[in-house]
Amino acid sequence: MTKNQIKQVLAISSEVGVGDVGLSIARFAFGAQHVSTIALPSVLFACRPDMGKIVRHPIAASFLDEQLTALKHDGLLQNIEGVLTGYFAHAEQVFVVARHLEKLASLNRDIPILIDPILGDFDTGFYVDLEVAVAVRDVLLPLADVITPNLFEFLWLAGEEPVPRTQVDVDFTELKQGRSKLPVKNVVVTSAARLSGDETTEHKVDREGERIATALFEKDDLTVFNSAYFEDVPKGTGDVFAAHLLSSLILGHPLNEGVNETVRALEEIADKAKGFKTIAPYLLS
Repeated sequence: MTKNQIKQVLAISSEVGVGDVGLSIARFAFGAQHVSTIALPSVLFACRPDMGKIVRHPIAASFLDEQLTALKHDGLLQNIEGVLTGYFAHAEQVFVVARHLEKLASLNRDIPILIDPILGDFDTGFYVDLEVAVAVRDVLLPLADVITPNLFEFLWLAGEEPVPRTQVDVDFTELKQGRSKLPVKNVVVTSAARLSGDETTEHKVDREGERIATALFEKDDLTVFNSAYFEDVPKGTGDVFAAHLLSSLILGHPLNEGVNETVRALEEIADKAKGFKTIAPYLLS
């Protein structure tokens, strides 16, 4: 791939000094696919919140607005091939980013916008204030070409109460009902369900051992991708998933093919990284 062929994306999420999540790991994932990143942080963390003292410095929405305006003025946003948004520190940031995404859309550029709604999970509850979650749901989601929520986030966005549960408790009928409530073109639910090796459903891939399912809704059509389930995998797999999938889309792969490639890549990475604190070294190995 020549310099002129290298694709570039705009990514907005958290920046973490230690712990490899958010932009810190997304850069690795994009780079592994030969995609360059314009990375704007929404918040600065000294380390991942589960790894030590939480030192959190949110970026002012006005500063984020100035950065995006400057990038547009300098002609650096006109040629991007895709957009990824992840963690937001406060709702004002969401409104700013939405305005700029609408301006990009007005340029009649058909670029994929992937919204990774980083809101929370079953083991921790919400990572963000409710105002942030509502802004992501009401303002950003309608602008997305594809979203990549985990099961907790998917259920909340679909209007359900994400009470403590495991993926074992989920069936695909429930996911279909939730998908019908989301005003989004395409939805990928990561870690959507756990399947035992001898379980059979119309969507089951016949493989031995416990499996983890990723559910893709292209409009209303459901496809389920199964991969091996690993315990004790480092944080950051969701960020890698979103970045890898967006890379596949901007490189011209159909969504179904891109999700399949991403699931297979994450399966291999998770197998190598299980038991370690960070996933980054295994993206390029």
